[in-house]
Amino acid sequence: MAHKPNQYKEALQAARPTVASETESLRKALAAAERAMTAGAWVSTKATDFEHGLGHHKTTLANAATHSLDEVDDKIHSEPDEVPEDDWRAEWYRLSRMVY
Repeated sequence: MAHKPNQYKEALQAARPTVASETESLRKALAAAERAMTAGAWVSTKATDFEHGLGHHKTTLANAATHSLDEVDDKIHSEPDEVPEDDWRAEWYRLSRMVY
C-alpha cells in the first residue's frame, strides 16, 4: 500500500510554536503580577492573601504549561512521518475542517 505524509503530525508540529508562545506569555504575565505584588503595588491583609494565592496559581499554571508542551512533543515524536494512504492522519487537513 502506498504511503502519504502524516498530516496530523505536520499539524502538531505547526501548532507547537503557538503552544510555546502562549505558555511563555502566561509565565511572563504571572511573573509580572508577582513582581508588582512583591514591590508593594497593593498592601493589606487581603493583598497578602491574594499574593499567596497568586504564587500558588503561578506554580500550578507553570506546571500545566510545561506539561502541555511535553504532551505536544511526546505526540509529535510518537507519530510516523508517513502513514498508509487510507489512514485518517493522511487526510487530517481535510478532516479537521469538517463541521459536525
